[in-house]
Amino acid sequence: MQPDYVWPAQYRDTGLNQERLQHFLKSKIDQLLRSDFTTPENLAAGVAADLARELNAARPLRNRAAPVTTANPTASAAAILERLQNARSALGLEGHPTLMLGAASVDSTQIQSLFGPPATPIVQLIEHPLTLRQYGFDLTTESNSSIVAGQSRRIIVPDYKLLEVHRDGLVKFVADGGDAFLCWNNPFGEKRLKINPLVMDSWATSVRLAGSCCPWRRVSLRQ
Repeated sequence: MQPDYVWPAQYRDTGLNQERLQHFLKSKIDQLLRSDFTTPENLAAGVAADLARELNAARPLRNRAAPVTTANPTASAAAILERLQNARSALGLEGHPTLMLGAASVDSTQIQSLFGPPATPIVQLIEHPLTLRQYGFDLTTESNSSIVAGQSRRIIVPDYKLLEVHRDGLVKFVADGGDAFLCWNNPFGEKRLKINPLVMDSWATSVRLAGSCCPWRRVSLRQ
């Protein structure tokens, strides 16, 4: 956000959180920030442009010659959506506005050490994903993971968030799409939801940070 743009006082960090945010802005933001924003509409346009640029830049990498491998049948959008819907049901958000993201390996994959002890690097990455700041809008759940049917490792906070990694390379993130996570608080019970641009921007950046640690193709599915 542009430093001189007026932002409502109730949404500003103060004290220690403000100091941590300023430190992050000075030490890290220049590596990630593409442009400043002002209004929610201005932010939405900028995020859309950045996503389009990142996707276009990634396409040549997928077209480069590579060793012959076996295609992953779970990497199709239809297969990912079906498994995301199952995750939404497990989370207790069926029939509720939901933010869902799935990422799958293009080639057949078996994630090593997924069912290892808590100190295993892949387990640490799942339980402690990279974040922008403490208590931010990101992939963290502040919970321990558990093994599900010998096929995946899942962290679930009922009615709020789910993060799950399958042995075949599928990564799923599901969260409340209403005012519990993605949208502004709605004390008057209006039917129309309004996305909080700060949440969307923070969440999208955390996904990008997590993706930098994993060589998986990202497929975004929204409902």
